[in-house]
Amino acid sequence: MDLVRLGGAVSLQLDGGALIDVRGSLLFDPEGKTWPRCSVLIKSFQRGGGTAKDAPKFARKWLGRDPLAGSVTLPPKALSEWKRVGACSKLLYTRSGQDSRGFDHAFGTAGGFFGWLVPITFKSNYPVLYARGGDHRLELGSGCSITPAGFVSP
Repeated sequence: MDLVRLGGAVSLQLDGGALIDVRGSLLFDPEGKTWPRCSVLIKSFQRGGGTAKDAPKFARKWLGRDPLAGSVTLPPKALSEWKRVGACSKLLYTRSGQDSRGFDHAFGTAGGFFGWLVPITFKSNYPVLYARGGDHRLELGSGCSITPAGFVSP
């Protein structure tokens, strides 16, 4: 599997302001082979302990080191198997790897200098949180961008 653990201690702020703590780790497939590329799975997984073989370059750059192996049983990919929780305006998490501090990412805002100068929110760009049992997934929408620097878009 090519899932990368982005972080843990996950909380999501819904569009209405409610803050939801979600159990599990942020898991991401930069290639979109195992899990849809613009969907972040939030789920517990089994740590393997050894170094992951053939880890994607994204994982090494995100973590700042060689990633450790682990395993996870994937839930269904079809959204029809999931219950919609709501649109999310912010993601809060503790990043995995050498840069293990807390992060928060506001969704649907203009980035760069313009976003700082004129804070504009685009609610249509809010990702949607879904749940299935104790698992969650955050659908970022087409055109999402997650780089080793972090969540870029939306």
